[in-house]
Amino acid sequence: MRFLLFSLLVLCSYQICQSQSPITFGVKAGVNYSSYTPRYISPPIKDLRYAGKFGYYLGGVINLELSYKFQLQGELQYAKQGTRYKNKNIEIINDEFSQQIVSFESNFNEHTLTIPIVLRYLANDYFAIEVGPQFGYIFSLREHIIRDDLNVLEDRSLDGYDKFDFGCTVGASYGMTDHIHINGRYFFGLIERNNHIKSSVFNLGLSYYFN
Repeated sequence: MRFLLFSLLVLCSYQICQSQSPITFGVKAGVNYSSYTPRYISPPIKDLRYAGKFGYYLGGVINLELSYKFQLQGELQYAKQGTRYKNKNIEIINDEFSQQIVSFESNFNEHTLTIPIVLRYLANDYFAIEVGPQFGYIFSLREHIIRDDLNVLEDRSLDGYDKFDFGCTVGASYGMTDHIHINGRYFFGLIERNNHIKSSVFNLGLSYYFN
């Protein structure tokens, strides 16, 4: 994966250096709705799932016009995303053999640097379709407790997690003016992190191009 990332960055740098096409810079920001998609659920626990949670993202954009219809766009973004963990209706039998039904719920908050590199196809003067790889580096992961019926859990910073993420992002954008575009994307992870989870993120926001 590291070799692939290095190769793509070298290719993009070469194209920028060799091309006489206009280069446009910009900024973007918006909200996201993210979750994990687990490969399996532990059989003894019947009501365990990852649910979506809202976050946000912001960053910079560099856009290279390849032709009349195609553009190559690279971005560097900071994103707060993650998932909501729900573990409900767990049956616990204490030392006196009395039954208790408890539930747990928490937010996993990821602080991530993402690098999408998308090819943009301009369907007309306003509408564009975007697709490409996205690389991510998770530099912080914390769990925030929302519900704990046993009062034994605390907020914590998690250690030993996989910091590298990789997947594909697809979406579209609409130019409301020459400078302001509204855009939406969906990112789906292609590699398993922490042995079984993959990322799933919807983005919706605005871009401003300094052209």
